[in-house]
Amino acid sequence: RVTGNTCVYPAAPKYVIKGDKLTVTDWSAFDKEIMRLYNDYGMRSFTMAVLGMKGDNGGWFGRKKGYPTMFGVSLFSEKARSLAGDYARQFHEHWIKTFPKDARYYSYIYDEPPAKVYKELNKFLNGVLAKAPGFRFFSPHKVDPELPGIRIFCIPFGFGYVEPELEKNREENWYYNWTQPL
Repeated sequence: RVTGNTCVYPAAPKYVIKGDKLTVTDWSAFDKEIMRLYNDYGMRSFTMAVLGMKGDNGGWFGRKKGYPTMFGVSLFSEKARSLAGDYARQFHEHWIKTFPKDARYYSYIYDEPPAKVYKELNKFLNGVLAKAPGFRFFSPHKVDPELPGIRIFCIPFGFGYVEPELEKNREENWYYNWTQPL
């Protein structure tokens, strides 16, 4: 729906967690898969599995069973934010030095977040971005200043969603169509 590539998750880099520290230990399968998709299929935008989809407009995934988790702990814990920040920093740095400039990653963290999750989502995003300021979080949503951690908004081409004044000074905007009468 967004890029045609949102269902392709390359092999996740291997990592270890020791105490409160996450260290990526092996990029080889990941690197090989990214370059295969880049060279053989012409892909230029890549989702990531580890910091991938955690909710949609209905709420956080896993909420009925308790809070969603990441790295075996509550997504909303300080430890999850810290580990995710370690992972995101290493991921971003590795990506920049390893792949062609026209190959770009994005962390499709939340699909069309409703206002009721902004507080929790912002707390998670801000915790990660404190350790990985260049990291690329993505969400299909109109540009919303109340979601400052989303670097890439994928804006619906629907009435009331496109707001040129909010969109014009952003580094990157994506757009998509909904099937609807005009």
